[in-house]
Amino acid sequence: MNKKVQLIENEQAISAIIAVVLMVAVATAMAAVSYAYITGLIGGKNLEEPPVIDFYQNDDQNTLTLTHADRPVDWPDLEIRVTDGTNTELISKTGEAEVGQKININDETLILTGTVTVTITHLPSDTMVGEYTFEDVT
Repeated sequence: MNKKVQLIENEQAISAIIAVVLMVAVATAMAAVSYAYITGLIGGKNLEEPPVIDFYQNDDQNTLTLTHADRPVDWPDLEIRVTDGTNTELISKTGEAEVGQKININDETLILTGTVTVTITHLPSDTMVGEYTFEDVT
């Protein structure tokens, strides 16, 4: 009879040890996944370095002229958001952005007046590359 009692006690001790080992293994796995996520090994975007882009603001003609780009940039990679506080429009351009090309705020398709703000964002890096304000746009 004593052997059966000892055998039952040993089974309980083994299951407690297995439970502790499993809890340690689960905690270790959770710590490894958390570390990988926080350091950027998994999840999140792989953002590229934003380009350095400069525009010349001509208030008389309500245009922005591209004056410098440190590397080739495609217009579709740039979000050009134009707003007058009430209306917001997106200007889309195609092809490669080249020095001398203009963004026209007085485009007949835009219905913006008053103080107009132009925000240019580089989409692959999710970085704002410029913000320009035009006064008295008609």
